[in-house]
Amino acid sequence: MVIQVSDKHKEELLALLENEGIGFAKIGYPTPNNRSLVIKSNEQEYTFDINELRSVWYNTSYQLDCKQSFNGCAEQRKDNYGKQPLKLQFASTFKGTLESYGVSADRREKNRRSCCYYP
Repeated sequence: MVIQVSDKHKEELLALLENEGIGFAKIGYPTPNNRSLVIKSNEQEYTFDINELRSVWYNTSYQLDCKQSFNGCAEQRKDNYGKQPLKLQFASTFKGTLESYGVSADRREKNRRSCCYYP
């Protein structure tokens, strides 16, 4: 799992993960001015262009879209996706917690809302 947390909340998150016995590793950080992701491992440093990676990812989505839609909309979506800013807006009732969905991270039985479960 990859999570991004602001500097404002990083100490709080670190304490939570450590208190719960959850292993973690900082693998990178975003660079807001040039839209890249930098990942450091020991002496190695890797920089990924977010816009380029988004285009690579979208190409596979486009290929699937071509097989699912036959009215030219796949091509229109492909031509338009990069022109739209990426914006997320959540409902005011969204809490972002497992509990709000009736799910526990410690569950060992099937989730009542899903076919998936953890052994």
